[in-house]
Amino acid sequence: MSKDLKDYLSQKGVATSRTTPYHSTGNSQVERYNGIVWKSVKLALKSHNLPDIHWDLVLPDVLHSLRSLLCTSTNTTPHERFFTFQRRSTHGNSLPSWLMTPGTVLLRWFVRSSKNDPLVDQVELLDCNPTYATIRYSDRRESMVSVRDLARCPDTSTIQGTYLKEPGQNHLTPVVPNVEDQTASVQEETAAEEVQHLNCENDTPCETRKSTYISKPPIRYGWD
Repeated sequence: MSKDLKDYLSQKGVATSRTTPYHSTGNSQVERYNGIVWKSVKLALKSHNLPDIHWDLVLPDVLHSLRSLLCTSTNTTPHERFFTFQRRSTHGNSLPSWLMTPGTVLLRWFVRSSKNDPLVDQVELLDCNPTYATIRYSDRRESMVSVRDLARCPDTSTIQGTYLKEPGQNHLTPVVPNVEDQTASVQEETAAEEVQHLNCENDTPCETRKSTYISKPPIRYGWD
């Protein structure tokens, strides 16, 4: 740090520290990530039934897991954001389990005629590698797409109030939630409203709640 900068900071009353090991607030983002790394190390040690003194044995696997963790906001991993290619391990490229087994997946639509068209389409996954996947459409056409455009197909029994495009159809099919649960909730709300209404009739009338806000005239500077 130059003398001019030191004098400037001293005149402005700015306190600085060039040592971060004993002042974690000076480098808070790094210290926060160190906490994440140590929590992951503790979890790996507990999974292998090892004491804390053997943290160096699980550290490579922990760092690989953190660098390969997919970020939902950017749809990339930290390693891919930094090096622009997917991370490789000693066992090859890492892929999620739903891409390793054939089945139904969601494919992103790029061409939509209107805003009411679905954003994704259900296709059948045939084969996959770390970059591309072979899929089959509902009309039995096969094509190769990027893995970035695929997503795991959730269980329709857990989806409520959403619309999916069924294979072989051009319209949206709503996934209706459980009717019995809806009926029970409506009955409970109706019963609560009836009890509140009876209480208001038997006792004193329910008073309307009024706001206590007081309107004030605007203050204009320079006016008497």
